[in-house]
Amino acid sequence: MKGKLIIIAMIAISISAMAQEVKVETGIQNIGGDNNPCYIVTIPKANVDIISEAWKSEMKKAKAKVKGKDKQFADNAILPDISTNSVDVYSNFIQEDSTVKMIVAFSMGGIFLTPEINPDASKAATDMFVKFAQNAYKEQLKSDISLQKQTVKETQKDIKKSNKEAKKLDKKNKKLAKKMNKNQEEIENLNQNAASKENQLQSDEEKLKDLKQSKRKNK
Repeated sequence: MKGKLIIIAMIAISISAMAQEVKVETGIQNIGGDNNPCYIVTIPKANVDIISEAWKSEMKKAKAKVKGKDKQFADNAILPDISTNSVDVYSNFIQEDSTVKMIVAFSMGGIFLTPEINPDASKAATDMFVKFAQNAYKEQLKSDISLQKQTVKETQKDIKKSNKEAKKLDKKNKKLAKKMNKNQEEIENLNQNAASKENQLQSDEEKLKDLKQSKRKNK
């Protein structure tokens, strides 16, 4: 339980730190069929596939019909904090190293949202981006933690397997060492026996020589 609380606290700290790093800027980009006003959202430590899928889900929650992946079009999204009418949302996603850039344009009847046109709606859009980035980062952290847990589990499994094999080989080596010691004793015994037989052979050969000489003398 204590471990889970620590993980939750670490996630909360990470999300808070990440939220401070999220940048929301306005600019003009080629989006929605022309160079149009848009919002450029920079999300650090993010994966473009996770961000684009999360944004697609966000637009579907807003009752929009969504097409595309890296370049999305959300038709007739219901975003009451931005407009009382439905909004067409154009979104492009770019991976830059470990950062994801979202380029988003809100079209309301052909008029694109800017801070100058509607400051309140623009602030609502900025707040939405930051909240979205926090939630997406939270989901990515969960995914990363899950993958890391699996990696740790696999590493522990490998260590356990290696230790088991090491013990098995150690046991085998001890058996071999015992057998080698026994064989060494047997070799020493055989060498001693051979040395003894060498002495006996020498004695037997001398005796044979004497017998042959005695035979020749008695002819």
